[in-house]
Amino acid sequence: MTKRLFFILCMCCSLSLMAEQRVITVTGSAETRLNPDVTRLAVEVQSLHPTYEEAYKVADANLQELAAILKAQSLDPALAKTYSFNIVQKTRAKYDEYRNYIGEERIGYELQQTMHMDLGMDKRQLAALVHAIGVQMTDTQISIT
Repeated sequence: MTKRLFFILCMCCSLSLMAEQRVITVTGSAETRLNPDVTRLAVEVQSLHPTYEEAYKVADANLQELAAILKAQSLDPALAKTYSFNIVQKTRAKYDEYRNYIGEERIGYELQQTMHMDLGMDKRQLAALVHAIGVQMTDTQISIT
């Protein structure tokens, strides 16, 4: 009887340990591709001006011009946002008649400005907007992400 009881007790312990050790492991990988629902249009302007003040005025005029283009395309002018803005003094090396370096001379102030617009996925509207910016704004580089 004790052997049977011992055997039954051992079996119960084994079964409870096996029940606790049950593990389900799932491994795998997947790749999902989604079409973006937003198109970011970036307009970069770089230009040289004689004074800092003039460069600053041109930066404001660029943003106003971009807002006017958006309005003409039946888009909200507030979509145009300045993303980065920098005005740096530009110089060039100065040499004497013997090609000896004699210093730097100031040639003006360079405006570097990037404006972003987040738009919908309308390809025709995007093409018309890019065309209007390219025609109306000079010294620009346009990128689409």
